[in-house]
Amino acid sequence: MTPFEIYVLLILDNVRLFFAVASVVLVPVSILITVSAFGDGVEFCQKHWKKPILAIIFCFLAATMLPSTKIAIAMYVIPPVMNSEAAKKVPDIFNKSLELIDKKLDESLGKKK
Repeated sequence: MTPFEIYVLLILDNVRLFFAVASVVLVPVSILITVSAFGDGVEFCQKHWKKPILAIIFCFLAATMLPSTKIAIAMYVIPPVMNSEAAKKVPDIFNKSLELIDKKLDESLGKKK
């Protein structure tokens, strides 16, 4: 993992916050621009009404769809850990431990009878 990738992962929460604030700010700003431009004529509003709507939709989607820092780090770290040789041995160790516990439990219950 390069230092830049670490930096990007750590600032994802700030990027999400930026897009959330931008989407909230763009709504009244686009309304004000549309109302003030309405004096220039209906044709201007009909031509340019899509741009502010698209900007609001983009900012809202970016704020909601970008992963948080924790999720992004988990996405980056968990797959290599789970695909490692040590992780593949865990089920075997777990099963052997369960068998040993079951055996000891049977022995202790058998002695009590």
